[in-house]
Amino acid sequence: MNKEILVLDIETTGLRPNEDLILELGMVKLNLETGEVTPLFDAIFKDSKLTAKHRNAWIFQNGFMTLEEVRDAKPIENYSVEIQKILDDHSGCITAWNRDFDSAFLEKAGFNLGCLLYTSDAADDSLR
Repeated sequence: MNKEILVLDIETTGLRPNEDLILELGMVKLNLETGEVTPLFDAIFKDSKLTAKHRNAWIFQNGFMTLEEVRDAKPIENYSVEIQKILDDHSGCITAWNRDFDSAFLEKAGFNLGCLLYTSDAADDSLR
């Protein structure tokens, strides 16, 4: 069994990958033996498709992220090579809190996640 997994999390303007936008992606490497967490990537993204509908997203209304942070950010495409390399380096050893949600958005954005992500339950079992 691999001793390290990639844990990723995204923040979006909503729940629909075909309509909503990725605003942030964070990825850390977790050593399952020691519990050591190593940050690998964290960025907020601007998207030219941001509309008035997106500006009223829950994430902005609840103060988690500001519209100004997104407006001042770089597009996700500026990070594509870096993000894909991290995903490739951990293919088969990736987890997310909501696997189907995160993977649908990332695949829609053009990223190849390799084989199916582990569920968070699988990661939890490995930690016991």
